[in-house]
Amino acid sequence: MGMIDRPTTRYVATLHVTISEPFMVGPVGHRVRAVVPITGGTISGPGINGEVVPGGFDWAWLDDDGCADVEAHYVLKLDDGSFATIVNAGSCVPVPGEDDTFSGKAVPRFETGSQVYAWLNTSQFVCRFTSRMADGFVDLEVFVVD
Repeated sequence: MGMIDRPTTRYVATLHVTISEPFMVGPVGHRVRAVVPITGGTISGPGINGEVVPGGFDWAWLDDDGCADVEAHYVLKLDDGSFATIVNAGSCVPVPGEDDTFSGKAVPRFETGSQVYAWLNTSQFVCRFTSRMADGFVDLEVFVVD
């Protein structure tokens, strides 16, 4: 049996996503559900640019230790006028000494009908992110897995 090449990653884009105060749904079982409205933002990178369309949400399960599992659903309007959806699922932990700041990793999935951005439909991505709830934004760095 041959060796499998180790995957590598390439930087694709940075997203700056603006958010507002979460809706605290409350305890559901042993966790707390929070829903964070996505109010806008930008995506910029060497091969993709555009805006985050207001109206998405980040659905979070909060644990007692401050960690969270997150799944954000939102829409991008790309620079060619087309739209793409993104579903970004992952987890985050509190940043020590920084109130309302979380650091995490996730796996974004994109869908688009754009021929220019069709590569989004068939590529695999990973990202790292920092959420600054008190400042109203989340910054993500997205990488494609080669």
